[in-house]
Amino acid sequence: MAIYQSSRTPRAVTPRAAASSAYPTSRGASKAPALAVPAVPKAPPAADKEAWGHFHQRRHRMQPPDLFDEAMKKFEKYGELSAPSARPLSGGGRPDAFPDLKQPASGVIAAAAATGGGGAAPRAQRQLDADLGLRKARFFDKCLRADRAVEAPRLPLHQELSSRKGNLSPTKAAESFSPRNAIFHIPDLAAFRIPTGQISLRELPNKEVTEHSDSDGISAEEESDEDEDPDACRPTLNESMNGLVNKCRQARLHPATTGIVRAHGDERLKLQYGCLTDARAEAMNHTLKATSSDIREAFFCSNGLTDKGAQHLLDAMPEEVEAVDLSENDLSHGQGWCLSFKKLTSLTSLRLSNCQLGDGVCKELVRVLAGCRCLTRMDLSGNSISAAGAAIRGLLKGHTALEELDLHWNQFSGDGAKSLLRGLLENSKNGGRLHTVNLSWNPLGKVGGEEICQQLARLFVESKTLRHLDLSKCELSASQCQVLADGLKSNTSVLGLHIDGNEAHMDARGFLIPDAGKTATGGMTSAGEDTPGGEASGAVSASSGAAGSQQVDRGRNLAMDAGGCCWMCDRWRETRLVYTPGVSGPDVADVWVSTSLDSFELPIPMKRMGADFVAFIMAPVGPLRFIFQAGAEMLASRTAENVSWGQINTLLRAGIGVTAGSVVSRSGCLRLRRARLPGEQPDEASTSEVDTEGQRRKDPLEFEIFTLSTMTVALRPEQEPVCRALVPRRPGEFRNGDFPPEWAIERSLFAPYVEELSSRLFCERSFDVDWRLSNAADLAKDEVDRLHVRDVLRGHYAEIKVLYSSLCSVEWKLAQTAPEDRSRPLSFGIGVNEYTHMLVQHCLIGEGLSMEEADALFIIAAMPPAEAASWHPSSQMEGTMIQRHGFFSLLLRLASFCFCRDSSKTVGDGSKSRAVKAKSLGRALELLLNKHILYPYPPMKNNFHCVQWRVDVLQTEMAEMVLRKHMKAVVDPLFLAFSRGTGSGAPQRRRHLTLEDWFDLLDALHVLPFYRSEDPAVDGWMNGWDRVWLWQISAMSKIDELTRASRHLELVFEEFLEALARLVGLLKSRKTLEAGDYDEDEFWDYGLGSFSAASIFCLDKGVTDKQTFVTYLDTFLASGAVKEAIQVGLRRNKTDA
Repeated sequence: MAIYQSSRTPRAVTPRAAASSAYPTSRGASKAPALAVPAVPKAPPAADKEAWGHFHQRRHRMQPPDLFDEAMKKFEKYGELSAPSARPLSGGGRPDAFPDLKQPASGVIAAAAATGGGGAAPRAQRQLDADLGLRKARFFDKCLRADRAVEAPRLPLHQELSSRKGNLSPTKAAESFSPRNAIFHIPDLAAFRIPTGQISLRELPNKEVTEHSDSDGISAEEESDEDEDPDACRPTLNESMNGLVNKCRQARLHPATTGIVRAHGDERLKLQYGCLTDARAEAMNHTLKATSSDIREAFFCSNGLTDKGAQHLLDAMPEEVEAVDLSENDLSHGQGWCLSFKKLTSLTSLRLSNCQLGDGVCKELVRVLAGCRCLTRMDLSGNSISAAGAAIRGLLKGHTALEELDLHWNQFSGDGAKSLLRGLLENSKNGGRLHTVNLSWNPLGKVGGEEICQQLARLFVESKTLRHLDLSKCELSASQCQVLADGLKSNTSVLGLHIDGNEAHMDARGFLIPDAGKTATGGMTSAGEDTPGGEASGAVSASSGAAGSQQVDRGRNLAMDAGGCCWMCDRWRETRLVYTPGVSGPDVADVWVSTSLDSFELPIPMKRMGADFVAFIMAPVGPLRFIFQAGAEMLASRTAENVSWGQINTLLRAGIGVTAGSVVSRSGCLRLRRARLPGEQPDEASTSEVDTEGQRRKDPLEFEIFTLSTMTVALRPEQEPVCRALVPRRPGEFRNGDFPPEWAIERSLFAPYVEELSSRLFCERSFDVDWRLSNAADLAKDEVDRLHVRDVLRGHYAEIKVLYSSLCSVEWKLAQTAPEDRSRPLSFGIGVNEYTHMLVQHCLIGEGLSMEEADALFIIAAMPPAEAASWHPSSQMEGTMIQRHGFFSLLLRLASFCFCRDSSKTVGDGSKSRAVKAKSLGRALELLLNKHILYPYPPMKNNFHCVQWRVDVLQTEMAEMVLRKHMKAVVDPLFLAFSRGTGSGAPQRRRHLTLEDWFDLLDALHVLPFYRSEDPAVDGWMNGWDRVWLWQISAMSKIDELTRASRHLELVFEEFLEALARLVGLLKSRKTLEAGDYDEDEFWDYGLGSFSAASIFCLDKGVTDKQTFVTYLDTFLASGAVKEAIQVGLRRNKTDA
């Protein structure tokens, strides 16, 4: 149920508009205007008429006419409202619903038009104005009848008409009714067909109001039936509509501004922010009573009502109403309206905020609401309540169904506040369900603040149902907040506490912290541990690389600066941190975790759950940094994404996540102090800050951290519980139960792996680097063509990067040289052989491009730019291979050569045929990509299948189970045997394999022989390409592979896992190719005699089936060749040492 109000806003009546007022009577005249035709008014003066004419023209040009104003002007002119003379559904002989509203005679219309319009206007124009006024008056008459119940007479009317001889059936009547005559949309009448017989208004469907019929449709039998009904006291349609018009006339109101009650499917009555006022509410009382039987939610917010208007509206509501909103109305003038709630026994939600109730009205209201036993939500905020605490206490004591109570912005203090808090405690003891209370903006700390805080502390200790409490801006001092903090420590039910505006704040673990320096109880943290820097704390020091050292003034951590620590309002999410011994790190007996939520100050002990160590924390949406302490070692997890020390350095320079007094040093690292192991005695040397010579003594408990683990916390869904396992304010504890969640990649061995090419931001940044280093911009003929080329390359950058990676290899001559004799480290690029494969596979070699011409394009694209001397040594290839940025130039030159040059030729009949010629380089590049390079052509299709294999087969629960099975015995030792760290003088980085280490590992496994061999069956060049392909497709993409550190030449643990798994699949597919056991329809032989890894990796069906592949992987890891390779790696490490 909804009320559709007029769009007109009340405005002041001007002197000229007063002449056209709907009721031109004087103060002493009767309030109800006569319906007789009034005397012909005198013509207005010429000046006034001219001014009014200008106003009328301007008004009708700038905005559409106001139909209600026009109707009232015609009412003044003719003295009555008219209805259409011909009604399609009238049925003949049916009396009008409003018999007083009649059609004026044509002579009256003509006379009024001739006299009212003045002699200056043409007669035709005056007649047109008269007809327009009549049409608008008829529209207003129909608007008055647009009530949800007016639909009721129509259906019995159709049945009555269909039963009469000579009358139209309902179907034909609907067909004869033209949509042009309807003001509202008419739904299909078939939806309203009901069996013949008697029917009351209450049995009709609640459909949207359509064109109003001309009869009330209520027979004498129906009226007699209603007299026997319990709801017979409700007025009939005729009474309600006539009552509405009469009440509006008595109150000197325009009926149209009161509103039109129409049926709404959601059982809501929305009449808010409309300046309804008491008079209009009284006028609508009868109509609402007749039409409100289905209302369940009523909204009367901000309508300028007083107690009288509220009483009229509440009296019209049915007993079944469940929600009432009377907020922002002045209800302080009387208490009679409160009694209207006695009949609303089904009321569950009541909002009376900002109603100026005061103590007297509040006491009466609370007394009446004691009978509303279903009330679950009550809002009495902003009502200047101070002494009604005892009355509210009585309501809380017996109202166990109440769940939410909002009393913010009142005047509770002293005895009133104490009584209120006693009521909250009694509600909890009596089995109440009150879980959300808002007491913000009440001066609780002004009068009796200590006792009030003691009551709140007792509530924290004894209440088991309270979940959310708002105490913002309550004028609580630091000493009073300390009382609350002591009580909150023993509470495990409160999930959200707002304390802003007082001398305290909340930390990320749910503890209340009085502001430092304002209380004498310092030296202890919220959990009772020693302050940072003590024996049990994990004191944090930060770095930024600044010269010397300086203090970073940071009063609160990152979580506090993000906007508070309310787990419920900010939708923090319960986050599970897992450490698997032997997988995430070394196998130890004790593990702690420190997080960025408290700037790594206090390590959280992790609890053993099966084979894992588990801890639950509450974290806000966004990145979460953490680091594990495994035994006496602090390290980042190998089963989580990691952030490097350089990124940490950037954050610390910005002061993010650093506590007050953190020291910034030259080392560019994060210094954390680990927790003491069980039974570990304090070292006297570690307690001394400086030695006898004044030098800072190294603390054995302090670690320099260069890498942190990171994860992204998603926003908690509203339907998800706030805490399922975590016990609030009990670090390291969680509730017993079966809490392991479903398998997810975010909590697996593959969590650290990030596919950067799926990120638009990464592709944009990488493209900018490659575009800047290449000479692609110089190949375009003009600025428009250059922008076109740039847009095409940018749009297909991810595909181009995948193609480049699949073609990468190492320089053959350099790789065959002994490591100690190499002029530079091994690096990646596209050689001539790989380039030839690309030309053949993508059908670029032919009549339009010869091999000699293609080789010339390769040499030009491989030429290094002038700034190559400043690149990393591994990237200085001296034009022997094409690097990533040069691949742009190569594609552009191929496009220009194939599609932009004149390739006309003479055919057999002597005529010339010309190949398709692009008008610009950008168009030529589009033709090259769409006709030869991009998906779904087989080479690129194979590349995408290889990339998708990572998600479909490798990064699954079954594959992780196999890797975890062999982690301690095979996988981890194999990685450690061939990986390396960094030098002592450089910042520490994660262990990784270089390209030379990867080649040594494959040699130790005796697979893919690369170096020169006398065996003709060994294709060393193709095996070298396979080795590099395994690296390239497994490694995560990097933005800059030229000028910065050679991070793209380091294979970290999560990349090593994928490379090892892909090695198993590639070896299996190579054997399948040699045996010829494959589907020839899915394999393309280009006649080169050798096949790239990307083209045959998915050739074996078992490689693409995860159940079969995990058996391949399990067999390989359990083989003796892997264990022998581990021993070879260990001997190599000893030799290098």
